[in-house]
Amino acid sequence: MLSNSDKALTYAKEALNILLHHFSENHPNIATIYNTIGRIHHHLGNNDEGLQNYQKALTIQFTCLPKDHPDIAMLYNNIGGVYHARGSYVEALENYEQARQFGTRCLSIDHPDMATTYNNLGTTYGEHGNYTDVLNYLQEALRIWSKSSLENRLHIELVYENITEVHNSEGKHTEALTISLEILLDTLPDTTRMNVSAENFQQVQDNFDLGLKYCQEILAVQLRASPSEPLSIAKTDHYFGLIHKRQGNYPQALTYYLKALEILPI
Repeated sequence: MLSNSDKALTYAKEALNILLHHFSENHPNIATIYNTIGRIHHHLGNNDEGLQNYQKALTIQFTCLPKDHPDIAMLYNNIGGVYHARGSYVEALENYEQARQFGTRCLSIDHPDMATTYNNLGTTYGEHGNYTDVLNYLQEALRIWSKSSLENRLHIELVYENITEVHNSEGKHTEALTISLEILLDTLPDTTRMNVSAENFQQVQDNFDLGLKYCQEILAVQLRASPSEPLSIAKTDHYFGLIHKRQGNYPQALTYYLKALEILPI
C-alpha cells in the first residue's frame, strides 16, 4: 500500500504532465509543481531527486519571475535544506545566504520567512562550531517569531532548543538551563508544562534558584488546573524537597516531603 507521501508524489507528477501539455516549460505553474515534487522527495529522504526538482524550479523562476520575488528566496532555502540533510554544510550555507540576500530585497525585516532563513543559517553554522554566528542568527529568528508567538510556538520552541545546544556546546550550562526554563514558562501551554516537569527536573535540580523557580511555576500551573491533579502536585512537592535536600536545607526538605505524603493515597 502506498503511503500518503508516495500518493502525493504520484499526483504531483500527474499534475506536472497535464501542465506541460497546456503551458510552456518556463511557466510559473510548472516551477510550482517542480518545487512540490522536490519537497515530497526531500520528505521521503530522496535528496538527489529533491535537489534536481528544486533546481529545475529555480531555473524556471529566474526566467519568469522578478529577481526580487520571495518564491526565489524560498527555493534557495529548500535547496539549502537538501544540502544540509546530505551533510554538505558549505553548499547549504551558500544557498541559505542566497535566501537571506533575496529575502532582504523583497520581504520585510520581520517577515516569518526571514526567521526561517536565519534559523537555517544558525543551525548550519552550528555544524562548523561557529557559535557567535549561530547565536546571532538564532536570536534574530527568535525575535521575529516571537512577534506572533501563538502562530509560531513550535518554531520558537525549536529555536530555544537550538540556542540551548549552543550554550551547552560552549560549556555555558547555566545559560542553557535558563533557556530551557524559558521554553517552559514563555512558549508552552499550561497543559504541556504540567507534563514535562519529570523529564526536565533532572536538568535544573542542581541549580538551586533555577530549580525553585521551575518548581514554583509548575506548581502554579497545577493549582490552576481544573480539575486539579493531586498526584502531580505531590510529585512537585517531592521535587521541592529534593532541591532543598541538595542544599542541606533539611527542615524545608522534610516539610515538602510531608506535604507530598499527605496527598499520596495510602
